[in-house]
Amino acid sequence: MKKGEDLIISGKTKPERSIKMDVNFKIPVTVEDQKYEHRFNDVAINSIPNEFHVEAHNVKNMTFTVKMLIPFKQYREANSGIATYVDKDVPTGNYNITINGDANENAEEVILKIKASQTIASDKNGDFVYKYPTKPFPNGTVDLFLGQDKKEIRIIL
Repeated sequence: MKKGEDLIISGKTKPERSIKMDVNFKIPVTVEDQKYEHRFNDVAINSIPNEFHVEAHNVKNMTFTVKMLIPFKQYREANSGIATYVDKDVPTGNYNITINGDANENAEEVILKIKASQTIASDKNGDFVYKYPTKPFPNGTVDLFLGQDKKEIRIIL
């Protein structure tokens, strides 16, 4: 799948049922002068409920900034080299997100682990269709969990 295309998720289940969907991916970030930063531009949040779980590995701290009307910043100290930020029920819209901070001494790379969770609802016939924008995904493998099923999606330029 090409980066930026919509991933169409469809299927059939029991009528008027909620199905949990998780998308997991990792992003390696190069460290410069003991600092790291990664930006996600135009991230689409399409539905509520949702949850975002971000871990920065090999760090001293992490600042998670979402630009809404004004920047919303959350700072986290690392515990054993891992800083974590979790947010739930982010309002629908498109956001620019920056994750940055101080890397551990002698670190050349920081790994960001991202997990985005949403709920998809089926209609009265049990059918569901959901468009998931892939713009924020990195090149490489993205793991998609729909209920108990796992699919690997390969993102290319």
